[in-house]
Amino acid sequence: MLPHFVSRIASTLTPIGLSVALIATGCDAPSQQQRVGSQSEVRAGGGGPSAWVVAAGDELADAIVADPAFDQLVGVAAKALGDLYEAQQQLPDEELESIALTTSHPSFAEVMGPGTLLGHLGGDPQHPGQLWNLVDQLRANHGLGDASPEDIRYVFELALATEEANMKVKTALDAELAAVTPGFDPCEQACHNAYVAIALIAMAIFVIEMAVAAATFPWGLIIAAFAVAQLNATLAEAQAERDECIAACDGIIIDVDVCGGDSVCEQDEYCWTGVFGIGDDECRPKKKQGKVCSNHAKCLSGCCKYHFLSHPVSKTCRPANKCN
Repeated sequence: MLPHFVSRIASTLTPIGLSVALIATGCDAPSQQQRVGSQSEVRAGGGGPSAWVVAAGDELADAIVADPAFDQLVGVAAKALGDLYEAQQQLPDEELESIALTTSHPSFAEVMGPGTLLGHLGGDPQHPGQLWNLVDQLRANHGLGDASPEDIRYVFELALATEEANMKVKTALDAELAAVTPGFDPCEQACHNAYVAIALIAMAIFVIEMAVAAATFPWGLIIAAFAVAQLNATLAEAQAERDECIAACDGIIIDVDVCGGDSVCEQDEYCWTGVFGIGDDECRPKKKQGKVCSNHAKCLSGCCKYHFLSHPVSKTCRPANKCN
């Protein structure tokens, strides 16, 4: 279970950094096979880092990690992640999936600002602004005030790849999750440890993208909103895998009608296959108007559509004529 758990979620993380950059410039997101990292040729502006930044990259990265403002940056990012984790724990499975799918849709970043979105997802709306201020402080402290988005990405990738930064991120994240996570037995602890490993990667990517966003105001708002949404979506999928892993530890076998497709279910039912397809599938009653949804087949009206007044961060079932 655990190797599948880690590899499945990790495969969703690699395109995130490149996706936010491409979406901000109106391009399509890359396929799952395209990797993102400090060696990626494609960056926010498409030109790569400056020669002087590449030459001084390691020195700049070490200086940034040693800066007290970096500790604060990691602390705020960890708190944002902890808030999302706690909020997701309270959501029904279908609402969790629907919110993650809706908010991480490429066009959603243009609908809502990062602070407002984070607030709707269960976090503190002030955290994005605090992150930006800390990034600006780090840029000023280390001669990066006029650095391009490509330079900022390069330096922050190097910084977060250092052993010292990894330890700081892990310490901050452990402290946040420990406050909202009950104790586990050894098997369940292994499931939780895998979740934490994924959260560490997600948080590092989130910090990098927020740093790029801070360097590209005002269109960086789109990058920031998408970074918040992708962080939430990654945690949601990791949570679904972790819960499935823990259920296996407990030997839980859910007695459900295995459907495998809507054709097996009654006319007023649809086939639920678990959050992101993770878990047992079963026939569930179709939803009434105003309930969250992820596709038309889940609504009695046959219409699943985004409507801000019904639910600002999820599609909801709407009257049939709204989809005509």
